[in-house]
Amino acid sequence: MKKRFLPVLLSALVLLVFSAGCSNEIDNAVNLLGGTEEQQEEARDIISMSVKDPLPKLEKALTNKKLSPLARKNVALLIGAQGSKMGDESVVPVLVDAIDDSEPEVQLAIVDALESVGEDSSLAAIQKLAGHKSATVAQRAQSILNSEAQKFIDEANALADKAIDRKIELLNEALGVDPNNSEVLLRLAGYYTLNGEKQKARDIYERGGKYVREVMVLGPIYGRVKGTLVAPGAVDTSKPVEYEGAEYRWLKFDTVADRGVIDFRRMRETKVSKGTSLVTFTIDSESKQDVLLKLYSKSSVDMWLNGKEIFRANPKQIRAKDEHPVEITLNEGENRVLMKLLDKMYPRFSIRVSGPGGEKIDTISYGL
Repeated sequence: MKKRFLPVLLSALVLLVFSAGCSNEIDNAVNLLGGTEEQQEEARDIISMSVKDPLPKLEKALTNKKLSPLARKNVALLIGAQGSKMGDESVVPVLVDAIDDSEPEVQLAIVDALESVGEDSSLAAIQKLAGHKSATVAQRAQSILNSEAQKFIDEANALADKAIDRKIELLNEALGVDPNNSEVLLRLAGYYTLNGEKQKARDIYERGGKYVREVMVLGPIYGRVKGTLVAPGAVDTSKPVEYEGAEYRWLKFDTVADRGVIDFRRMRETKVSKGTSLVTFTIDSESKQDVLLKLYSKSSVDMWLNGKEIFRANPKQIRAKDEHPVEITLNEGENRVLMKLLDKMYPRFSIRVSGPGGEKIDTISYGL
């Protein structure tokens, strides 16, 4: 009886010794990952040819501060490679959990490792890291997202102009990879407009806040007007305003492009160059809250909220093509905004209100 089980026992013992040898071999290889280039290459070969799953050892080594940053950088890349090879998404949380407690070079390797995994969960992790507190990590993650999205953009660009439906599909795929890619968003909105889907286009344009699409306008009055013509805290659009012997009445302007730009050239009464205009509207808030008012303007602007000046700048100061953020506090109920615009040509501007982080909010509306 004993003789029958002896070969089995010997086989188990040999397997145990062999397994322990493989385990020690991986440990030794991990140490070599911090050595010369030749040693690093030797270590990679040992790990890739190991009959024992190297992932448990590698995952433990990733957070072992006794190892050099170079060794842990290489460990991170190997974890990504193993995850890709085995289709193992369990490495994703391991990599993500290690990123905050790692040196910059290790952090970048972790982001690259996530890219190499190539699964939905790793893409989601990279998207989250694009907003990481470390600018280095965020930039690397965003670069990966841009590169992946560009593949869909290039495919869409190669299609004939009439293939709008397919272009929309591809750009939506790109947006799934890189949700905040402004180039993709603007192109997609443009194709929606061409395809007659204007509401979808508008939804894209207003991701960062609803635009003001109706305002009351006084003027334009030719030339530079001193003062405000009306008291900023007591605007009454039902009453005309006298200036240098002429009477001016408020008129409603609501010819606004999908992109939210109010362009005085779009209405005959306001198509006056080299003039001063007053613009007013209300922001109705469900509660007292801090928000971000985003202003784009081609004109010099003075702005008041509830009678208090909140902004004053010329076009160069507000970087003509950009939205300028203005932090404001809204009262519960109606909040009156008054703007004074001075332009050598024709005023063009846009205004929208978002949450403090720039996100769209549904707790405000606009009125006249």
